[in-house]
Amino acid sequence: MEPPQKAHLVPPLKQSPAGIEGRVNDAARLAALRDLGLLESGAPAALDRLSNLAARLLRVPIALVTLVGERDMIMLGQSGLDGELAARRELPLNRTFCSHAVAMRRTLVIPDTRREPLVRDNPSIEEHGVVAYAGVPLLLEDGEAAGALCAIDHDPREWTAEELAILDDLAATATEILNGRAALIHRGLHDRLTGLPNGELLVASCEGFIQDLGKGENVAVLCAGLDHFDVINQAFGSEKADRVLRAVSRRLVAAVRDTDVFGRLRGDVFAMVAPGIEDESEALTLAARVHRVLSDAPLDVDGEQLSVAATLGIAIGGGESNGADLVSDAANAMREAKRHQGRVRVAERGRAENAAAHLRMREALHVATRRDEIKAVFQPIVALESHRLAGYEALARWDSATIGPVPPDEFIPLAELTFDIIEIGELMIDRAAALAADLYGHLGEEVRVTLNASPVQLDRPGFAASVRAAFESYGLSGRSVGIEITEGTLLESGALERANLAELREFGVRVLLDDFGTGYSSFGYLRDFQIDTIKIDRSFVDRMLDDRHSAALIQAILAMARGMDMEVVAEGIETEEQAKLLRLLGCRYGQGFGLGRPVDARQALADGMASGFTS
Repeated sequence: MEPPQKAHLVPPLKQSPAGIEGRVNDAARLAALRDLGLLESGAPAALDRLSNLAARLLRVPIALVTLVGERDMIMLGQSGLDGELAARRELPLNRTFCSHAVAMRRTLVIPDTRREPLVRDNPSIEEHGVVAYAGVPLLLEDGEAAGALCAIDHDPREWTAEELAILDDLAATATEILNGRAALIHRGLHDRLTGLPNGELLVASCEGFIQDLGKGENVAVLCAGLDHFDVINQAFGSEKADRVLRAVSRRLVAAVRDTDVFGRLRGDVFAMVAPGIEDESEALTLAARVHRVLSDAPLDVDGEQLSVAATLGIAIGGGESNGADLVSDAANAMREAKRHQGRVRVAERGRAENAAAHLRMREALHVATRRDEIKAVFQPIVALESHRLAGYEALARWDSATIGPVPPDEFIPLAELTFDIIEIGELMIDRAAALAADLYGHLGEEVRVTLNASPVQLDRPGFAASVRAAFESYGLSGRSVGIEITEGTLLESGALERANLAELREFGVRVLLDDFGTGYSSFGYLRDFQIDTIKIDRSFVDRMLDDRHSAALIQAILAMARGMDMEVVAEGIETEEQAKLLRLLGCRYGQGFGLGRPVDARQALADGMASGFTS
């Protein structure tokens, strides 16, 4: 694409309005705006300040920083507008002049719009007093024109070379701001390790494909989870494992059609969103292509040949589906295939019947924290020998004003897919810190309150810093907080997750491994990630009285934990018989309805003061 012309005296406009519209709606230009998210990302406050500066320096009543979309011009920065237009910040393209600057990709100077044949019928001349216009296109790093920085006068004006030079300089500044914003958006929607679209962008792409489906068409989501990636992680270490993931991503890109979107969902799980799928057999053909591309030849990683394979889950939906559900269904189908040692599994399409309900839940969840619907409750962790409290686990509960109470096992996975878990997590961190501070104030000792951290939270820069800042703001140390993670989180962890865990440990936070025994149960993970506490999954406790194998497994876990200097908490204790057997086996701590149900912060404080705490 040729570089933009910088002209201080622009020849008369020669292109027809239809030609201008065609250039503005060029597919590559619109794709650049859409991919970067500039049209939806909101206006940086700096662009209003830049518009004010342009108006002062050029002594004009109106100055704008605009983005030109498919149908409208959006004013990201403005000076001199008032009333409804200032609030709305949008104009249809047929009322704009910036669209001409964008289409021509050069500075546009019009001394008197009323005398220029191709624009003199523009309604903005009468409606908004656009008589003299000067605009410089704003070029993104890929060369596409996003919009313009323009100056507008209500009277005819011969723009001077010095004024247009000022406009050029200010436009360069506006472009830097937009490119910086675009880079931030790109990083937020792309996986840091591979550069591929992340889960949030995959879901959004799936939603877009669903909206554009033709008659009889479907969207398929394929989730590919690498087999035995935990072995690679343990054998070669995290840095080489990351290089394996990058090599896999490059290999799998070859299996993607031009119309598909391919990305990394999390850890060793990749996903492909494929539009225009007719039926299940076509989706299975794509799955076979993924298998073939991945296993045709070993990967070359640092000169070493590694053979890899993947297990696939597929979900297919039509116009009644939504993106978050399809991605979730495909991921669940992949896990089911792994559980049953299959190569591929297609999710049942029964969820389509409840698509409207799932859509309502997703929309309700998006505003739940702002409506104060998400509450924190606290379940006691109890010393089995003394029956005194040892701490609390903070749990999120949601009672929606529109759909009623929603179980955590329904809304937490959805929140992770939609990234609402970030806002929910921040709320839970604050509530846990507040309870820990109240306990400290009344008891004079720091009591640990544990928080569940999802892979989405751990994969965010600054997560550890936000936990530390919240507890320190209440005058607490890391002794007051524990972070609970699952074995799956360890398996799928990348450099950022590990860095967050290391930073939390440096603050004094204890790391608890939740649901131990249901996943990979690797001693290597316990050592490498410096786990402080193991929480035995409730399924073992449920069966321990009637199944000697479950009791033996608990005894083995306890022996292993003692040898590795770890604490153990048994979950799901419902009866005194279970608690008694766990005491006999040497388990010090327990949790479950038989020991104490989750309560609100006020009751948790009262119970703590009545019981006292044990270390």
